[in-house]
Amino acid sequence: MPNRPGFAQKFGIAAAITCVTIVGTGLSLGLLLISFVLDARGVSGFTIGLITTIGGLATIIASPLTPSLLRRIGLMPTLIAAIALMAVSFGPLYWIDALWLWFVLRFLNGVGIAVLLVTSEFWINDLVASRRRGLVLGIYTAAQSVGFAVGPVLLAVIGSDGVLPFAAGSGLLLFAAIPALAGTSSTPKIRKTARAQF
Repeated sequence: MPNRPGFAQKFGIAAAITCVTIVGTGLSLGLLLISFVLDARGVSGFTIGLITTIGGLATIIASPLTPSLLRRIGLMPTLIAAIALMAVSFGPLYWIDALWLWFVLRFLNGVGIAVLLVTSEFWINDLVASRRRGLVLGIYTAAQSVGFAVGPVLLAVIGSDGVLPFAAGSGLLLFAAIPALAGTSSTPKIRKTARAQF
């Protein structure tokens, strides 16, 4: 890391924001794709809604548990585990017909989303001085929105047929690990007893 004041912090912020933007693209692509694929398979709208909702339920359950995970294994391992969980719980959906497995994988996907968001926000909060936190979190939220906007456009380009969109979604999620790992040197050391930090 170059010997420049604040370089590691700025690089870490950029890494976290880039990671979340890429994940947002993959997630928005995936949400639309799930609806299209299940509808094409003759699944009722009610069931499709339930499968989508189970991911939201998972985020509610997993979010408050994430700080404990961060204290146990650290920020970067937690972030990479969340990315991997999202990727492996999405790609296999193409080959699965059993709806109960869709519920299971969507739940796991939601857990990964919750862990990633809590972890990335903690990372940014740790890096940014309080006087600039509002600005940086605003950029973080805007970048996340850009990612969610790009996903449907990408799906329109590659289409919803075949394995390609599932591979693209999983690939995007895994690709998000690259900027995350690039910012490893800026991740905070989390004390196992430091409950007040969260």
